[in-house]
Amino acid sequence: MVDLLLKNRLVYFSFLMVVAIGIVGCSTPAHVLKIEKEKDPTIYNFIAKPDLGRVYFTNGNIISFNIFNLHPVHRHSSDVSVNSSLIGSMNFNDVMVLDMLPGKYNILWKVRSTDLILKQTQPTSFEFSVAAGEVKVLKGDFDNGAGNLLGTLYNPPKTSVIESEKKFFEGKNFVSPQTCPSTICN
Repeated sequence: MVDLLLKNRLVYFSFLMVVAIGIVGCSTPAHVLKIEKEKDPTIYNFIAKPDLGRVYFTNGNIISFNIFNLHPVHRHSSDVSVNSSLIGSMNFNDVMVLDMLPGKYNILWKVRSTDLILKQTQPTSFEFSVAAGEVKVLKGDFDNGAGNLLGTLYNPPKTSVIESEKKFFEGKNFVSPQTCPSTICN
């Protein structure tokens, strides 16, 4: 009798593990184009070309309530769009460097994930202008929302972009956009 009860619990536990693994997705890593320091040292010195603006974009904070760490940096890979055009993808440890034509732009990022909750993330666009020779430093923050499957209906996760400091770039890889149109990047 005890053996049968243990077998039933083992089967039940195994079933729950399979269901949990099936529900929980994972981050989808991006294939990036790394920028070598020797190729263009101005990138690492935050210097823009005289006729272009330079934008640095990286991961920012988790901005929802977290009792263990007030503002931890999120570790989501992301797809970055400018003026509704997907310009590339990056991993959590990357900084995307954009040499952009002077002008006004909207930038947003989406989480790259197979997770059911993260697929419901609502991106928020950030409008900014960049002038020739100007350097902009931006980061993408993440709000977990309700953080569970049912709570996503009334409070889904959200992404946002804000201007930032260079401290978020320490120890990260510098990468280029993969598909930025010539009307945006040069």
